[in-house]
Formats: sequence, C-alpha cells, structure tokens
Amino acid sequence: MKIIWERLIPSLLILAVSFLAARYLGMAYYVIFRAFAVLLVLNATMFFFSYHGLRYNQQFSSEHLVRGEEIHYEFYLFQSRLTTSNIFHIEFHSFNNPELSDLEPLEFSLKSQEKRHFSYTIRGGTRGIYEVGISRIYMEDFLGLVRLSLPRHERTFYIYPRLFRGKNYPLKQTADGGDRVWKKGRGGDETAFSNLREYRPGLPLRGISWKHFARYGYPLIRENESSLRPGHILMTDLRSLDENRTQEDGVLETTLTLTRRLLDMEERVILDGFDAEGPLDVSYESAFESFYQSTLSLKFDRPYLPRYREPGEAVTLISALPEWDLLEEAFWQARENWQLVALLEGMDEIRRISVKAALNSLIDRGVNVTIIEKGDEFWKEN
Repeated sequence: MKIIWERLIPSLLILAVSFLAARYLGMAYYVIFRAFAVLLVLNATMFFFSYHGLRYNQQFSSEHLVRGEEIHYEFYLFQSRLTTSNIFHIEFHSFNNPELSDLEPLEFSLKSQEKRHFSYTIRGGTRGIYEVGISRIYMEDFLGLVRLSLPRHERTFYIYPRLFRGKNYPLKQTADGGDRVWKKGRGGDETAFSNLREYRPGLPLRGISWKHFARYGYPLIRENESSLRPGHILMTDLRSLDENRTQEDGVLETTLTLTRRLLDMEERVILDGFDAEGPLDVSYESAFESFYQSTLSLKFDRPYLPRYREPGEAVTLISALPEWDLLEEAFWQARENWQLVALLEGMDEIRRISVKAALNSLIDRGVNVTIIEKGDEFWKEN
C-alpha cells in the first residue's frame, strides 16, 4: 500500500483547521469538521470493501508461443460489492522488440457491480524470452489518498526458431571430400576403408577385394576402421547482421530445418560456426534437442567465418550475406566443394536486386548457390 502524501497531508490539514474552527468559532464549523471526518472514514471503509469485493482474472489462449503465431490474451475486473467508484491503473510488460507492439497502459474507474473486459492479440516476433501480462496493477480510493497494489500474474513465453517443411532443401554434397568407401557394419556402426593387406587363412572371405584379386592374382583383404559415418557440414554465418533479428532468425531456421531434414534421413550432421572450439556433431536426437534449446539466446557476433576447414571438404554455407566477400568469385575459387545458401529475406528491394544479380553471376561461373526468398516452398512450415 502506498500513501499519496501530497493529497493526504492537505486533507489532514483541512480536518485539523475545521476542528480548530469548530472549537473556537462555533457550530457551523463543527458541522463542516464532522462532515469532512465522516467523508474520510467512509472513503477508507468503502475502499476496504472494494478491495475485498474485487474479482480479477486473466487468460492466455496457449501455453506456448511460436515465432509467427498468435495468442489471445484477455483479462477482466469485476466489482462484486456495493461500493464507491475506484480508479485503476494497469501497466504491461514491455517486449523490447520492434516486431511486438507494447500494450498501452490503462487508467479507468470501476463502479459498483461493473465488469471491465480487455482482450489483446499478440503475434510472436523474433526468438527470445518474453514476459506477457500485467507488470503493475493498483487501485486508488475515491479521494485518491491511497494506492493499493494488486497481485499480478504474468506468463513467460520462450519463442524458439521455427522448423520448415524444406521440400526443396538445398543440399547436394556430403562432408567427406575424398574417395573413401563407407559401409555399415554390425550393430549399425559405420566403417571406413583404411587399406589392403594380404589374406591369411581364417579371415572372413567377405572381406576379400575381388577387384584387386583380379588385378594382382592373389587375394587381398580390406581393412576397415570403425568410425562415424561421413556427414553433411553445415556452416552457419554468424557474423553480425546489425541486430536484424528477422535475418538472424532466417539464417538460424534454415540451418535447423536442413539439420532436422537430414537427421530424419538418418544422415550425420556437423554444424560449423557455432562453437569457437570446433564443429558440433548433432547426429543424435538428444544432441539436436540440446542445440535447438541453446539457439534461444544465440547471438550473431562472430568476427569471421571459421578458418579451420580442410581444403577439399564439402561445406554448405548458410548466410544472409552480411559482407560482400561472399559475392566475390575469388572467395569461391579456393572452395571448390562449397555451396552457398543465400537468404534474401529482410533485405530492402534495391539491395536484394543487386545481391541477386551478383549471386546469379556466381551461378553462371559454376558456384553452387541456392537462393531462398520469402514465399519459396522451403519456407512453408511443418
């Protein structure tokens, strides 16, 4: 409870002056004093009953808010008792996001037996953690002498990146850039051909390389080393996009969608660019889920693309082109097995046309480029 001293002190002075006037100047002032005293007591009593007769409730249409989706938020106040009118002040949590419009504060009076209903539609903006609901609500008495805060109930929503259908997902190569032959061993393990050695009695015949037997005239057996299967390297460009959250989420959602699609195909996926210590292997469901959860607060603040990729390795680079070096042919001459997934969503029309022309020029020179724009099949949600 907060006392409004700038209003209460004058009221108490009036009460004191009217009391002194009644005491020394006569009955007329005594009537004024009693009337003002009764008004103060009645105001306090009615305020007490108003508080205990107040009914307040709020509801959300969903427990979860996904980027791009909408939820309906509504609440009502109802005064169930016969009391004087009271003033209510309501403030809402700020979203601090240009894609989400903050709810305007409310100030209104609530009379006896009156019900006020408010309804809002909130559309999920870019990923992040958002408090939705009332941040502050309080009521004032009729004379405005006291403010009493009411219990508030907000809801925390975690807006994660979306996963899309990815019908025409742009992947054409795997991470392994050499000629090693891979096959599946017992128990689902993956093995890679290592070398050949002379066949000895007792070794399994299925390991014999008949191709080399025909060439050399004596049996040789393949030696395989157990290893993880080769996979797709997805390198995500996390250089600064000047806090353009729409472009950032587009890059991230493309990476996640491609990863999810490959995992559904039982492929191995290596994510590059997220961890300064090296690439991440998200080939298991638990690893993907852990990575997905971490993207909630991921920042695009890397100073440059990863430098530790070996020459010849095939990489799919996903970028919203924050710098122009990706549009230079020289950049791709040293990366023959790379391909570029370029996101143009969020660009203004003039820059989009310019970038698209440069990308088409790279395509004409043999660079493997996939251009993703809003509205493509790839962007349709699951």
